[in-house]
Amino acid sequence: DEKTKEVIWKKDSMQPGEKVRARLMLTAASLQGENYETQITHVASVQGQNTRVYETGNENDDASKIKTAKAKLVVNKTSPTPKNVREGDTIDYIVTVKNEGQKQAQNVKVTDYLPDGLEAVGTIAYSVGNTTSTETAYPGETPSVSTNIAPGETLTVNMKAKAQELPEGMTERTVSNHSTITSKETGEMQTNAITNIIEGNGTSGN
Repeated sequence: DEKTKEVIWKKDSMQPGEKVRARLMLTAASLQGENYETQITHVASVQGQNTRVYETGNENDDASKIKTAKAKLVVNKTSPTPKNVREGDTIDYIVTVKNEGQKQAQNVKVTDYLPDGLEAVGTIAYSVGNTTSTETAYPGETPSVSTNIAPGETLTVNMKAKAQELPEGMTERTVSNHSTITSKETGEMQTNAITNIIEGNGTSGN
């Protein structure tokens, strides 16, 4: 019944001593908004034409309770590199993604869509718990990593970008870079942006 959320199963009659088993499979609905965990109490009742109502459990019965949860990702981006850099300098970025929910976040992908003036360079190192992995970042490509994050764990991603040479006649360029995070449970979100100023007149040779 869509209105009462009841599932009704009927048997015309039962003989003395007869046993009947009914198996019901339910799918928990997705949690909405800022709800990251909830508890569902499931109670079944049995009633016959000449019997009183019997219930299998109640809200105080742990066997009748079902917990459902979802992932909650908190993202941040920092950089130890000074704001002002030279052409050819390397800018370091650190992206953290913490799962503060009660369910594993699956296929969490961190992508760095670099703006004009920056190009991917070096190796991307990322870790979750006690596991550390690396990916190679190639110039001209969009660097990204993908993994799962268990409840309470934090994904840490170390990325690098190279400050490109300034166009002719330009003495400095401001670049702003943020990362995009996507996952099966939480959809798409973005980190805060890191802003740098690329100056001309030589390189620092990082």
